[in-house]
Amino acid sequence: MLTDGPRGYKTAVYMKLIVRKSYIIVLPLFVSLLQIGFAVGADMQIEKLLHDLRGEDMTLRGEAVVALHQLRDPKAVPFLLDALGDEDLLVRGTLLRILGNFNDERVLEPLIAALNDSDPVIRTQAVSSLGKVQDGRVIEPLLSTLYDDDRQVRLRVVDVLGGINDPRSVEHLVAILLDNEDELFRSKAAEGLGKIKDASTISSLIIALNDEHSEVQQAAIKGLGNFSDSRAVDSLIAGLKDDNPFIRRAAIEGLGKFKDGRAVEPMIAALRDPANKDYPDIRRNLAFALGEIEDSSVTEPLISLLSDNDWQVRKTAASALGRMNDPRSMVPLIATLKDSDPFTREATIEALGKVNDPEAKKTLMSVLKEDENPDIRRRAISVLGEMKDPEVMAIISTLGDDHWKVRREAVLILGKLQDRRATKPLVDVLKDRNPDVRSSAALALGEIKDPDTIGSLMGAMKDENTDVRRNIVFALGEINDAKVIEPLKAAMKDTDTTVRAIAAESLKKMSRHGDKKKK
Repeated sequence: MLTDGPRGYKTAVYMKLIVRKSYIIVLPLFVSLLQIGFAVGADMQIEKLLHDLRGEDMTLRGEAVVALHQLRDPKAVPFLLDALGDEDLLVRGTLLRILGNFNDERVLEPLIAALNDSDPVIRTQAVSSLGKVQDGRVIEPLLSTLYDDDRQVRLRVVDVLGGINDPRSVEHLVAILLDNEDELFRSKAAEGLGKIKDASTISSLIIALNDEHSEVQQAAIKGLGNFSDSRAVDSLIAGLKDDNPFIRRAAIEGLGKFKDGRAVEPMIAALRDPANKDYPDIRRNLAFALGEIEDSSVTEPLISLLSDNDWQVRKTAASALGRMNDPRSMVPLIATLKDSDPFTREATIEALGKVNDPEAKKTLMSVLKEDENPDIRRRAISVLGEMKDPEVMAIISTLGDDHWKVRREAVLILGKLQDRRATKPLVDVLKDRNPDVRSSAALALGEIKDPDTIGSLMGAMKDENTDVRRNIVFALGEINDAKVIEPLKAAMKDTDTTVRAIAAESLKKMSRHGDKKKK
């Protein structure tokens, strides 16, 4: 509901009428009105939220948290800071979390001060919020908090330091990685060092690969995957043979980033390794990584994956072969168009489009007629339209497809191609049984801008569908011919306000164009 606020402002009280499913609809309106009222009585409005936050009604408390979280106006900062002294733990924690969203000088000292709060939950939240503040002054206080009495606080500091990416954190994170007794701390330190990407830490991450806990090993190898350094590559290659599938997976992901030719043979060997037989995700990652390296020696191994028993592996292999653009892959890719999985066929169509071979074009044109899946036919139309020397007539032939989405895709592609051969067929589509197709045809004719279509567009202005009429009026305005002035004036009387607005804008544009010609 709305209540009268200071000086007659209507203030949204998020109250009991809001149900959980309505948060995203009602609360933004509440926050907007709250921000409008900041000049007058904002402290009263925030106090209303804080009052509910302190109350016993859990629904109201939850709603208050959501509403406060949406505050982004800097004018709110003083009122939020004033409330930090509240005795209620939920109130203080919520305020600290919100203050972390403000890149504001005023929140820095209060957040740092909260690191000394008596409650570890508050200190943990203060650490998280300081991690969001883009200010180098937070580093030293955070480093001091590494010695906090509470384990959760210390763990959050380690996590946050990696995200801040400041070199002052490096030696502390290395010490934690190598010496801390808690494997979770060592794991977080490895992740952080991987994000900071200081080359001096590579040797420490390599040492961590021998940690007694697999979680630390995984974090270390993921961290190494962020370094384009020969030492890191060697360690990642060694990780391909690790007994732990998680280590192997992380090593593959890292090698895919490097695109280092030294990794080709070891990754091909990993494809054949029996240890990966029951891990399709590892084979999928190998297919992707090999495609990223783009070495001619990977073509045959990738082709072999087109017959893998996992559809995601086949799909990834097809996409990788498309990036390779190796003529040797064309025949196997054409065969894969018969794959039982539609996503694999779609990836294959895209791959064949990148090969851009006459035989590939011919095959894609056959897909337009033979594949039973309309989404596959749509994708084939799109790819044919993107290829060099697009097959316009083949695309035009699909305007009679049984599925409206296929017809619409053909219409949109023909509009982008702006080929005059498509003009008459597109005019015929203005009578299509589906309004989305008719609407798209009008847009396409507007892109082609052929004056000969004016009469047909005028004839379609009485279409019962408003979207169709809007696009027809838009298309007439795009043609920019004197003959469209009268139909545009007639459109100014349309029952739809948007149609009238488009017509008015088109007439203004034509008037400006005419004035320029006179000059």
